Amino acid sequence: MSATFPATLESARDAREFVRTGLQEAGVHQPVLSDRLSLIASELVTNAIVHAGSDIEVRIVVDLRDVVLEVIDEAAGRPRPIGPSTSETSGRGLILVAALADAWGVAELEGGVGKMVWTRVRRD
Repeated sequence: MSATFPATLESARDAREFVRTGLQEAGVHQPVLSDRLSLIASELVTNAIVHAGSDIEVRIVVDLRDVVLEVIDEAAGRPRPIGPSTSETSGRGLILVAALADAWGVAELEGGVGKMVWTRVRRD
């Protein structure tokens, strides 16, 4: 399942709700898993809003073992975690994603326009 969101701050909230609803519709009724994935979605969509400024596609793929969450935007470049200073108000999103996901990475899109940031979270 997938949904596309505009590059507005409300989209982070809307992506969280899309993930929660999508998991319910896929038969995943695990509140802790839903919380983890909705927080991951919020962080990745916020990064796309701030750094890409393009529409953002969010995809959820559920199988018996894992849930894969993909966030696609039109920006070039690869996001990477940085260690912010204690006075910074941002810069912790990918560190949080790395802590919440069992695996994550970045893939360039065909044609070289944009990227997909993916995460995998085990269902157990």
